[in-house]
Amino acid sequence: MFGDIEALAGRCFFSDCRHRDEPRCVVREALAAGTIDSERYESYEKLQKELKYQARRKDKLSEITEKKKWKKLSRLATQRAHLKRR
Repeated sequence: MFGDIEALAGRCFFSDCRHRDEPRCVVREALAAGTIDSERYESYEKLQKELKYQARRKDKLSEITEKKKWKKLSRLATQRAHLKRR
């Protein structure tokens, strides 16, 4: 969908370029030259923010699920230990 912008981003001088104020940013140069439509780039940025949010959310949900799983296993192990003592 935004292959053209991603291709330009890959040519930036810094590999972690945020396309804000870094020197030698190919994306900012393309925006200034009018090669990339600014509204299209804003849509690209919005999508990138949403993707990052979803990734963080998924990681957090995965972490919560993992904690619940281990808490349940720990409880079961404790119950078993109490049953064996009887």
